[in-house]
Amino acid sequence: MTKLDVRATTTAHTAPPPDPGLRRRSTWQRIRRDRVLLLMGLPGVALLLGFHYLPLLGNLIAFQEYLPFVPLGRSPWVGFENFSVVFDGNGEFLGALGTPS
Repeated sequence: MTKLDVRATTTAHTAPPPDPGLRRRSTWQRIRRDRVLLLMGLPGVALLLGFHYLPLLGNLIAFQEYLPFVPLGRSPWVGFENFSVVFDGNGEFLGALGTPS
């Protein structure tokens, strides 16, 4: 049976202290250095914005009187009026859904 060296397994390996002669790069220097990687990441950021944040505008349309040729912020605000059919329990609407009124 072999004897294990306990010191080799319990000694913590730490990084050497930083060289005081090195200075930290500024943000603009790092951006310039990594510009190719940042450009490669732009399509991913564009897709994230397009598919995750643009659909949130549908929440705004739900509370407005939607008019297709009027800009999104200029349509009249109706609040919960669009949802009154669901909240009031309109028999025709609930019958179309197949739920008892």
